[in-house]
Amino acid sequence: MGMNGLRVLVVEDSEFLAELIEDMLSDAGAVVVGAASSVALALSELRSQSIDLVCLDIMLGSELSFTIADTLSAQRIPFVFVTACDPKIVPERHRQQPLIDKMDLAAQLVATCSAVQAATTSPAQS
Repeated sequence: MGMNGLRVLVVEDSEFLAELIEDMLSDAGAVVVGAASSVALALSELRSQSIDLVCLDIMLGSELSFTIADTLSAQRIPFVFVTACDPKIVPERHRQQPLIDKMDLAAQLVATCSAVQAATTSPAQS
């Protein structure tokens, strides 16, 4: 599945994983518009540019990213959790969001992001 031209923000506190995710998305045709390693940096990125999709880690150092998830939901920007956390940590209000376990990153990232974007832009969603 291609992600041609999709503007993606990567929110990940591990520099290595952020680069891996960015490379995978770029190889699939997405445009990675930035990377953020904290809640504050991610919220700043959201205010400063147009973003089509966010790959969102749950644990950013000692911070949880659910404030970012709330902002994304309010702005109707689709996102995918990419985490090593137990899915039970996700608040009820965000449990419908796709969640990729970092152990399955290579197998699931591009397909899941493509599916989320397709569902967001499908005629039934308009």
